[in-house]
Amino acid sequence: MNDLQIEYFLAAAEHMSFTKTANEKFVSQPAVSKQISAMESELGVELFVRGHNSAKLTQAGWMFHEYYKKQRQEMELLKQQIRENEKEKVLDLHIGCGSGWTRADFFSKVIKQMEEKQAKFRVCLQSYAFHQIIPALNKNEIDIGITLNTDIELRPKLDIMVLTEVPQVILYSQEHPLAGKQGLTPYDFRKELFFVPQSDRATYIVDLVNGFCEPYGFLPRIQSVRNTESLLMNVHNGLGVAITDFWTHQMGGRQYLYILLESTHTITAVWQRNESNPLVPIFIRELKELFSNLRYEV
Repeated sequence: MNDLQIEYFLAAAEHMSFTKTANEKFVSQPAVSKQISAMESELGVELFVRGHNSAKLTQAGWMFHEYYKKQRQEMELLKQQIRENEKEKVLDLHIGCGSGWTRADFFSKVIKQMEEKQAKFRVCLQSYAFHQIIPALNKNEIDIGITLNTDIELRPKLDIMVLTEVPQVILYSQEHPLAGKQGLTPYDFRKELFFVPQSDRATYIVDLVNGFCEPYGFLPRIQSVRNTESLLMNVHNGLGVAITDFWTHQMGGRQYLYILLESTHTITAVWQRNESNPLVPIFIRELKELFSNLRYEV
């Protein structure tokens, strides 16, 4: 049986007439008769007792009528439930952000703007070490990454958008012997241990820190620690200092001091070029608009 045969059969049972069914369906009476005859042939039973101007259901016809009528009703109910579920469907957006960036308070502003345009959605923010963000994108753990603009420009399957430049700083503890002294320069910290977070790009990070210090006339002693939280813990307890950015500095609040460097970190949003999540372009558009007007004070 096909849907057309069932449709004609149910209509003919209701009207008890092939002619009235044909008029309702805007087809010829022979077309209706042909479809019902084909249905009877497939089922192996007569569905109607045909009269001159009428058609009455046989016992078998009545049983099939009840079956297909119930099936049609259940199908319509199921379709309605699916439509209702689609209306209530909540979309999820997963965003990965560099570890230690509690300054990323722009998220709440973007989410608020999205809420005015998108009915139902959820945003989940997750913290990653910077070198883990691109792998997380590739494994579909996140839809968007907020990270440093380092080697992602060379990845053809990713779209990137530069958000802002964040000043870099040397971070040190309030308990540090140099705390409270004016006019400090990086050279004043030449004897300190410089902490860096572990990474699969450790050589790159060491070269980066050396590059920051070399113009000031020294090469630092560098110690690798597990993550940004460990870095901050060591700095807080006076075990050394760290070169980081202003966003990470704000993670520690007033318990840390800093001096500005003449360099910045480029903060970038990155996502898969073939991303199918409809929330991604909406978020990126709002993010672009926000950062075009946003300025950070240090």
